[in-house]
Amino acid sequence: VILFPFYLFVVGVFKRPSDERRFFMAPPAVWSMDNILHVMQRKGFWSALELSLTVTLISMAVILAVQPLLAYFLSRNQGKRFFRLAYYWFILGIFLPFQVVMLPLVFLCKQLGMLNVPGLIVLTIVFAFPINIFLMTGFVKSVPRSIDEAAIMDGCGPLRTFYQIILPMMK
Repeated sequence: VILFPFYLFVVGVFKRPSDERRFFMAPPAVWSMDNILHVMQRKGFWSALELSLTVTLISMAVILAVQPLLAYFLSRNQGKRFFRLAYYWFILGIFLPFQVVMLPLVFLCKQLGMLNVPGLIVLTIVFAFPINIFLMTGFVKSVPRSIDEAAIMDGCGPLRTFYQIILPMMK
């Protein structure tokens, strides 16, 4: 099931236009790199690739730096009203379909002047929050609190406990 779309992708990439008339699942008669070279020579391909890599790398760096720590503090402080409300606020984002949010979001971004690369990075980070917080908080809740207590007894504060004990377990 997983390999079938990958097979169709590979077969489609290496087919010539004349081979496309044949059965779409059939392998190409002659394996050709023409499609790949054509795409790479198009104007704007390399700048689009650079933009995609920039947005992805910056977004992932921020997500990996902020969200695990936030999930740790949200899960360990569920008894406090503020943290419980913050958790539910993040989780609420899972229930909002993107199609419902998309149009108002475009208008808001236009008003704020965020229809640019930094705006795209912010949106990527924001849309990753709900599911990541849900999954990471669920994991941290499964880690026994006795591990935190043992770290406190050894002289660790909350941040050191997170970075030296909980975060390596999240890998």
